[in-house]
Amino acid sequence: MRTAVLDSGSLLDVRLWQRVPTSAQQAFDALVRDCSASPACSAGFDPAADLRTLVDRLSAAPEVVDLGDGHTMTVDTAGLTGAVIDAYLATPETAVLLPRDLQAMVRGEWRDVLRARGLLPAAVKAEAALAQAQTLTIRCSDEWAQMAPDAVAAQEGSLFTPNTLARARWQEALCAAWPHDDGVGGVVRASAPVVFLNGEHDPADPPENVAPASRTMTASLAVMVPGGAHGVMDGCIADQVMTFIEAGTAPDPAAWEACTDTLRDVAPDFPTG
Repeated sequence: MRTAVLDSGSLLDVRLWQRVPTSAQQAFDALVRDCSASPACSAGFDPAADLRTLVDRLSAAPEVVDLGDGHTMTVDTAGLTGAVIDAYLATPETAVLLPRDLQAMVRGEWRDVLRARGLLPAAVKAEAALAQAQTLTIRCSDEWAQMAPDAVAAQEGSLFTPNTLARARWQEALCAAWPHDDGVGGVVRASAPVVFLNGEHDPADPPENVAPASRTMTASLAVMVPGGAHGVMDGCIADQVMTFIEAGTAPDPAAWEACTDTLRDVAPDFPTG
């Protein structure tokens, strides 16, 4: 390996899905703070209260959404929290839409939100069963994908813990019966130049998931992208990546810091009303 850049990844010995309750809650809490600091958001929205209301409501009874033309869609807490992570917190541009959409959900405007965000159920594809088998094999084999229910349950205080715990128990039961071998895992050791790019508010692969890299990857550099989420290859970051790869030498911390400094306090605006 000559050089490598990992955009929004985690180390192979870090169980990132097991850490989802903490990682996602941290990203959501950052959004709540940003909303509180924004007159446009704080004047009309309370995302923390609204998400709690929705989690409590859906835990008691899932919401059956009338999609029209005789079609319905059931939304439960797993679906809601999964959408918060994947459809909102995954990018800064969609994260700022969450306070308004949560309020609309609380008001019962589910169909409008689902349509606006492209969250309506897609057609079932023929390869779905194969994809599920492949995913399960990875979950049961690779160290980074494994989930210990006790470790998940220990992450108290996160709205994302209950559904991650249910998934961990489901995975544990299936993996006890599913045929699989040991997959990838363990500590990576390398002397080649490597740059890890992680968004400050990534709900799945936050900066702490690569923090230990320099211990065994001696020419590595962990770059935290201020305000970034999942996928940060843009602007000066992309330029720095090209410069780094072309040079093929150890990354220059000062050059990366000069780039990330320009990204501080730059974020999409919250929509009003």
